Amino acid sequence: MREALASVATATGRRLGAQAGSLDAALEEGGYQPRADEAGGIALANCPFHRLASAHTELVCHANAALLRGIAEGAGADPEMVEAVTPLDDGCCVRITRTQDAIR
Repeated sequence: MREALASVATATGRRLGAQAGSLDAALEEGGYQPRADEAGGIALANCPFHRLASAHTELVCHANAALLRGIAEGAGADPEMVEAVTPLDDGCCVRITRTQDAIR
């Protein structure tokens, strides 16, 4: 079930990323509230799946990371920039690293 959910999330993310045109736009449109972090990446101040993730953390965070990798790919960015991290009380379980030329 976990891999099927990740597969659907990735495909959906690719579509959303392509529609948004850029990773930054897709993150904003998705309600993630992206913010620059001290390491030069992007912290996601909001998790659109927070309520669901609080009850099913591992499954929802895995699907969220797959969704965001798909969004990155669909937007023309490197999906490897998406890192799963420990869920934060006031943020998301995913962080986006930035590399030079990573976001078009």
